[in-house]
Amino acid sequence: MKRKTSWVTGLCLVALLACSEDLGLVTAAWNRLLQTMNAKIGALKGQYANLQASVKALPPAPDSDAAGKGLRAKIDQALAAHGQSLGALGPFVSTAQSSFDEAVKTGKVASAQKVLDDTTARFDQLSASLTASATTVTGFIDQYRKHRARFADTDFTDLDFKPASAKFLFDHPTSKATLAKLTSYMKSCPELVVDVVGHTSNEGSDATNVALSVQRAKAVVKHLGTKDGVEAKKFRQITGVGARENVVPEPAPRSPEAKAMGAKALEDIRRKNRRITVHPVTPCPG
Repeated sequence: MKRKTSWVTGLCLVALLACSEDLGLVTAAWNRLLQTMNAKIGALKGQYANLQASVKALPPAPDSDAAGKGLRAKIDQALAAHGQSLGALGPFVSTAQSSFDEAVKTGKVASAQKVLDDTTARFDQLSASLTASATTVTGFIDQYRKHRARFADTDFTDLDFKPASAKFLFDHPTSKATLAKLTSYMKSCPELVVDVVGHTSNEGSDATNVALSVQRAKAVVKHLGTKDGVEAKKFRQITGVGARENVVPEPAPRSPEAKAMGAKALEDIRRKNRRITVHPVTPCPG
């Protein structure tokens, strides 16, 4: 009888040890899964931060751009939904950990393994969904950038005028070439409507430069209409800002910096600042 009891006891010990080893294996697998999930969540959070930064950097759409405002609304909605889904991952992992702990307490390997398998499958689904939603947000951002690029300002430099005048210097080949480019731009599509802004160098007073920049912008528009057949309806507004928005830093006239620069270098700067900016109000269709 003692031998039989000893034999049964031995079998029970072997069975317990086997169960203990199996739980040890499944627990090790669970710990590896936790590391994987936490690393993935960290990567997804980094991706989300990058998306937020990209959206923040987008230029706003003016009220006149209904399509742009619609695209921006889609971006904001998609990013918010993505953030909510990402925020749910942490609680999911915590709940899964509690379920696994309870399964281990039962001592049943099958129960713990089921939690492990179910958690792995569900986390993979959630991760894939987040990757897809991030791709959606990125796609909307790209669409918005391309859309707003159609509204980008275009500078037309190398338009030479007589000093303190709105009369073109047509003996300068660059003036004719620039006007030809501007004509081609304005005729690029029937839908195009623009604002025209004139700019000057800072050689005169602010009031003088503003008035001169308006005169030069009007001279350009008049030339495009009378000489090149660009319809007046394609111009919404004609304004000038003088030297307030120079594209190249320009030293004040007769300043030590201007004198030290040399006449040719200074004139090169001034010629870049004397320009016409065209701002699309109604751009060509994308």
